[in-house]
Amino acid sequence: MRYFILVSSIVLLAGCALSPAQREAREAAHLQELARVCEKIGFAPGSEQNKECVVKLLAAEIAQPTIVDAPYRPIQTICNTVGKRVICHSF
Repeated sequence: MRYFILVSSIVLLAGCALSPAQREAREAAHLQELARVCEKIGFAPGSEQNKECVVKLLAAEIAQPTIVDAPYRPIQTICNTVGKRVICHSF
């Protein structure tokens, strides 16, 4: 059974893998879409401003989200059972 699961998962992953040509075509289409977005903003096609806009959009996609700490500490709760009742205390 383990052998069957292992083989089927390998076959599934191999089927999902993209060839380098497919990956390159997908990336090229994505860059063209970003260039169209920059054109809609107002930058001329093929200009340096358009290229800078595309680079900034790619950088924004790649950037990690900022982790914001909560301005308050989490409320700690302790619950005890007394018979069939549950009594919780927050502090």
